[in-house]
Amino acid sequence: MANFFGGFIKRIEKPQDTHPPSVVQDFSQCENEYVTYCIEQEKTISKLESGLHTNDDPGEIAKKALAAACTFYEADWAGVIEIDLELNIWATGWWYNIDPTVKELEKLQEFENLMVMPSIVDAIKKQKPIIFSDVEEINKTSPKEYQVYKRLEVHSVMAVPFGPKPMGFLPLHKKAWTM
Repeated sequence: MANFFGGFIKRIEKPQDTHPPSVVQDFSQCENEYVTYCIEQEKTISKLESGLHTNDDPGEIAKKALAAACTFYEADWAGVIEIDLELNIWATGWWYNIDPTVKELEKLQEFENLMVMPSIVDAIKKQKPIIFSDVEEINKTSPKEYQVYKRLEVHSVMAVPFGPKPMGFLPLHKKAWTM
């Protein structure tokens, strides 16, 4: 019996490689900026979660999550854009602005045509984020999509997809992104 437990304990004491291959095991390779980002992200998510444990209202939960995203990314506003690929439309859902007097949503139609937004359709199908540091680069490949961004006074785009039901993006807005 002693041999059984002794062998078992030795196996436990033996260092185990529990990291998946994609995780950097030698943190000296990471830049301090990235490590700081990860720590701040964890703090933000923990703070958000602790503030939501007693709340069952989806609208209030969404607004708190969007406010946390604005704080973390130092964004002016964040929102939820829902997408329907069958009807080829997108519409805004919940929205949060750090300045409650600003009314960006007034520039949006109730439903927007998704067919003029090929980068959004492509990104949602591939579940990839959309990042354009300057929407001028879209003008060459998709002038109609560019016109939507100009009408909405969007100069840069950063949006993360979610889905599949519902499907959409969480966009963030900042006057000047540094990417």
